[in-house]
Amino acid sequence: MVIDDERVVLELMQAVLTPEGFSVLKAQSGPEGLAVARAQRPDLIVLDLLMPEMDGFQVMDQLKHDPSTAGIPIVIFTARALTREDKDRLNGRISYLAQKGRFSKEEFLLHIRTILAKLEQPHGR
Repeated sequence: MVIDDERVVLELMQAVLTPEGFSVLKAQSGPEGLAVARAQRPDLIVLDLLMPEMDGFQVMDQLKHDPSTAGIPIVIFTARALTREDKDRLNGRISYLAQKGRFSKEEFLLHIRTILAKLEQPHGR
């Protein structure tokens, strides 16, 4: 699932992920993303930090506090220049951080596959 207020980013993620065999749910706002995540329970969420109405930090907080979505891995995909405080807020709560200005399709897909492979491993190993 991709949550980003920029339609071009939603389309980019669909263009990158769909040919690799992933189904992509899209949401253009934090509230919409939360509703879709709770209803559909995606395997992974790609989340922007800079959104109007509800920023990515607020979305992440709500996802992590809801037992139905708390275990969904979150990948941050943002143009925001992260401060030390931002990094502290993300530490231990996300699976990967990708900067929009330095996007590498191959690197992004590698991280997505690695995160999802870990989910498929039997617990206790």
